[in-house]
Amino acid sequence: MFGFLARQSRTLLGGRFPSVPTIKFPPRVVADGLWGTLWQQQQQLLQQQTLLTIRSKHTNKTIKGVAKRFRARGNGTLKRAKAGRQHNTGHKDRARKNQLGQSTTIKDKRHHQKMKMCMGI
Repeated sequence: MFGFLARQSRTLLGGRFPSVPTIKFPPRVVADGLWGTLWQQQQQLLQQQTLLTIRSKHTNKTIKGVAKRFRARGNGTLKRAKAGRQHNTGHKDRARKNQLGQSTTIKDKRHHQKMKMCMGI
């Protein structure tokens, strides 16, 4: 029975079987679809990531001991606490202990730059 239908369709269509219609989209139509744009975005991200990894410099790790001892002020200077107020303060007068309780900045320029590098600023 199927052979009869095949022969009949062959004669009706000019002696050949009808082929499965293939739809050929132009490249821009495929790229405009959802998967095309996602693929393009992924490719662009991969290109950007590879370029960034080539161009980026090595960053130093933050030295946590320095980061705990110093704080950066808004103008870029580093604030630190004064030493000498933890213990053995019985012989120091009140004015001296109060002065030791206040914070101060790093005065030495080279030391300031070194501490900023250690903090990763």
